[in-house]
Amino acid sequence: MGWRANNPVGEGAGVRLIVLPRVAAERDARTVRLKLLGRSYEIRAKASSIRERGNVKSEYDDLVRISREEGIPLRRIGLRE
Repeated sequence: MGWRANNPVGEGAGVRLIVLPRVAAERDARTVRLKLLGRSYEIRAKASSIRERGNVKSEYDDLVRISREEGIPLRRIGLRE
């Protein structure tokens, strides 16, 4: 039989709800320099941070452009500051 044979409805069945405060991340758009294969590129990047923890994401379109220009797979290009 299924789990209900040992756990009748009302005993252990249910959903827990937790209310958490929402924290807005600080965001910034900037241009950064990427050095790759002896060349230097300017790419757009988005930076965000919450409580001392930061994250930077490069613009996909800029990385695709560099990938095509250099003839290398997109996954081999990373953001280096």
